[in-house]
Amino acid sequence: VNRPLTDSDNNAFQERDIELTERSEVPVVNKEARVVEEIRVGKEVNERNETIRDTVRETEVDIDRKKDTRDKDDFDSRDSN
Repeated sequence: VNRPLTDSDNNAFQERDIELTERSEVPVVNKEARVVEEIRVGKEVNERNETIRDTVRETEVDIDRKKDTRDKDDFDSRDSN
């Protein structure tokens, strides 16, 4: 800037009191989730029927009877039904 001094410029250099209000700033740092792209996922379903023939395994189970406090006749009458 190259201009002659004006009256308002000259008043800026006068001695005087200036009142100012001091303020402070606090930085706010946080993260925010944002959607940047979207994709669509699909699935095609196909059904089919198959006939399967195979031999099925046989499983044998052994049962151990625990002793009971009932009379032996109770077991015999129950087993005969």
